[in-house]
Amino acid sequence: MREEYDFSQSRENPFDAVPADNQPQMSPKMMAVIKELKYYGKLIRYDGGFWSCEGVELKPLYNGGRYMGDAPVWHCDVRTLRALQKRGLVKLDEVAKICILVN
Repeated sequence: MREEYDFSQSRENPFDAVPADNQPQMSPKMMAVIKELKYYGKLIRYDGGFWSCEGVELKPLYNGGRYMGDAPVWHCDVRTLRALQKRGLVKLDEVAKICILVN
């Protein structure tokens, strides 16, 4: 089972080394994705379009009482990953279904 990371304890910004006037805007979700990638190394795509870490706990997903399948407990959207790729922070391969942090 995946260990939980407490994002509220760290306010580390991946752009600390970049001068403030050149820092791209990042949402809290983007920062959470960067922290997950730093901790786990990569994200993979699960069925249903959910991007998360390998081996993450899955939970049942319901829509109006109808079972829709399982979804990762923590996940992000491909749009968030595309925005990070646009900023040059991640390498996203949607065909191979993998996302890694750019060093």
